[in-house]
Amino acid sequence: MQRKRGIRLIFAGLEPKLDWFPVPCLWVFATDEKGGSFAHGEGRLENSPIYYVSEENTCWYLAKNFREFVRLVIFAPEWMEKATGKKADFSEETKEERAKMGMVFGLEPPKTDLLAVVKEAEEIRIFASQAEAEAEYELL
Repeated sequence: MQRKRGIRLIFAGLEPKLDWFPVPCLWVFATDEKGGSFAHGEGRLENSPIYYVSEENTCWYLAKNFREFVRLVIFAPEWMEKATGKKADFSEETKEERAKMGMVFGLEPPKTDLLAVVKEAEEIRIFASQAEAEAEYELL
């Protein structure tokens, strides 16, 4: 996914220093070339909602689980423009190329509009620091 979409998975011990703090807690599993982070909510990655925190510290809901996130990234890479307003040109990619990428993950092309679920995640607050979050919330 890094070569085609600019998404870099994070491995244990290689976590980047983030300049934001989410409430409720999110677990970051990848970053991108635009300064954003991909994170999941409570629970295991494969079963948790997937979010994107932009360089501007705005949180976006992307998918109900990791499998649907991969489907979004492969078949609707235009999600980035919807979420951040930043253009990404995938005009050279054909439907056949996307279908081949999907096959690698055992995914068929979607029958619904994947971009319809991408929305600002109002249930997640992004603070500049843990101290800023603690001024407003009692953290456990």
